[in-house]
Amino acid sequence: IPSFFARFVIRYLDFAKIQMKKNDYVLSHTPYYGMIVSRDNNGESWIKTGEALEELWLYAMEKGLAVALMGEITAIGDMYKRAMSILKINLRPQVFFRLGYPSQPARYSPRRPITEVLVVRRR
Repeated sequence: IPSFFARFVIRYLDFAKIQMKKNDYVLSHTPYYGMIVSRDNNGESWIKTGEALEELWLYAMEKGLAVALMGEITAIGDMYKRAMSILKINLRPQVFFRLGYPSQPARYSPRRPITEVLVVRRR
């Protein structure tokens, strides 16, 4: 999208309202939610969170479940503090996700051949 058009779209379309409507629908049709939390909020805890999420995601896929991240709660401003208050926890929310059986199979994103993305240098 050309930048002049993007500025127009952002200025005149209320993306917050559009996203809120989408989230309301999605949240009301999701059977399970999960959150990965940690004691700390640093590089090490982010890596461990990513590893835990990877394990969970692979296990869910193996069982035919879909996982969808909802980053707003843990990534925007102080929303994570509100989540901590609601859940009555002292741990830092790192990842919030939805979990359930998909209503239709997900489309896979196209992949480039490995030869296009991997460079092997021989000595």
